[in-house]
Amino acid sequence: MEKTKTANQKSTVLALYPHHKALGYAVMDIPTDVRSSNYRYLTPKNPMHYIEYVSNLIERYQPDLILLESEKSRKSNRGTRMQEMFYRIEDVIAKLDYPLKHYSRKVITDTFFGLNKPEIADMIIQQFPSYAEKRPQTRAKHDGSESPAWSEFDALSLVMTHFAQMD
Repeated sequence: MEKTKTANQKSTVLALYPHHKALGYAVMDIPTDVRSSNYRYLTPKNPMHYIEYVSNLIERYQPDLILLESEKSRKSNRGTRMQEMFYRIEDVIAKLDYPLKHYSRKVITDTFFGLNKPEIADMIIQQFPSYAEKRPQTRAKHDGSESPAWSEFDALSLVMTHFAQMD
């Protein structure tokens, strides 16, 4: 019988955050240290490259758990192509036989005391000051396109939410 790991046991968690121009990811083994994070420009117009990159991340980090945004959250603000990409990513995770957990945007926001995305980024920077130089600019208007660099911060907020939920 497999044991469930607790918050104080080392457990590799990979958070994936698909964006229409990139894929953000974050890997943490413990809540106080980011092992790796970044984003890569990819497009769902070429799903094979997207899925290949996801597979490579999983192979490289061999996580104990993979995190994605919940279906309800992602359907509210993403187009059909991105929704399909989420299903393809979930299929790859299932084929590789890795456990998957979802968190809604609401749970993430609640974990960060109701803050918005730029304010969450500032909290991440407080905990991990090296991310200050990576913080993307806030959109000037809500109708403007969001920088793909936000996907890395979204992945970080996802994995930090997971560790906070374990406490």
